[in-house]
Amino acid sequence: MRCGKATRVERLTTQQSAPTAAYATAAQVNATVSLDLRAQHAKDVSFLRLLCLSRKTWVSAGKCPRQCSGHGQCRTLREIAANALTKVRTKSENGIQFHEGVLEKFEYNLWDADMNQACVCDPGFSSNDCSERLCPRGDDPLTKSREFCGERPCHNSVQQFDLSSNGVSSLRFEFADWKGRSQAISVSVITSEDAPGLITEANAASQLAGSLTTAGKIMFAIRTAFPEEYLSQVEVRAAGTVAGGVFTADSVSPGATNRYFITFIGAPGRQDLIKLAGESAVDNSVNYVEATETATGYATAASGAPDKFFLYGNNEELPCSGRGACNKNTGLCECFAGYYGAACDYQNVLVM
Repeated sequence: MRCGKATRVERLTTQQSAPTAAYATAAQVNATVSLDLRAQHAKDVSFLRLLCLSRKTWVSAGKCPRQCSGHGQCRTLREIAANALTKVRTKSENGIQFHEGVLEKFEYNLWDADMNQACVCDPGFSSNDCSERLCPRGDDPLTKSREFCGERPCHNSVQQFDLSSNGVSSLRFEFADWKGRSQAISVSVITSEDAPGLITEANAASQLAGSLTTAGKIMFAIRTAFPEEYLSQVEVRAAGTVAGGVFTADSVSPGATNRYFITFIGAPGRQDLIKLAGESAVDNSVNYVEATETATGYATAASGAPDKFFLYGNNEELPCSGRGACNKNTGLCECFAGYYGAACDYQNVLVM
């Protein structure tokens, strides 16, 4: 087994094309493990990565280097494997998330399971000793066309959830960002009385739900709760009603089960599904919104529509948007000439 540049993968197969050589490079492993690998294959890769992590700890007598620099916790290999503690999202492209670290939980019982330790870094930090800071991520400003978005119209992540008319309800939303930070917020709504906050699909790009509507209350709570303004541009709207499992767009009522859409503007790439709980929250209703292509982009898909696809979020989530260098000491992007912004995701001049 070779760690770092290459890792031996005995059974590395996916539904899409995969390396056939006995050795797959680290980049190939990272690419393939994100493509819906069967559970056993994901565990194989996780096991191999944990062995690599074990080998790295030998040089420090099995202990965590530099006490994780004050930005992580020292855990045994058994603990890391049991909870996939080192799984980290590295980027998102074409609606696919890429990860490194131990991807799947599994039971690790080799001789060094309780002997060797490794750092589990706090959100925003990386490297073996957690001494390096992660930089902001964004969408490359020069890759806005469909060839860079998996041959689909480029779009943000759009998710849906259903609320019934149970009256006064306390809703709890939980969201995790690419750094691994989780934030939960609670919001009180009266679904039997409050206006749902209907914004038709035709007006979604130019209108926001009112502050006293159910959608408006949820949107304000989400926008103000997450740190670093990560979700400060998120939009929530009532999109239609659900009856007998059938969704009817652009029609809502306080006395009905209404469907709401959350569009993750300002949070590029594929976003993990939110977690929702509450008296009026319909079980198992959280999902990505389905759409079909149109001449100008995409539209919400009707039941039975052909060639539907999920709005996972297929624009890019890249460190410094691929248009700057990450200063790992400060966690700040140093933008290349012609680009600016915290994540270098804006262009100010045409560089020749």
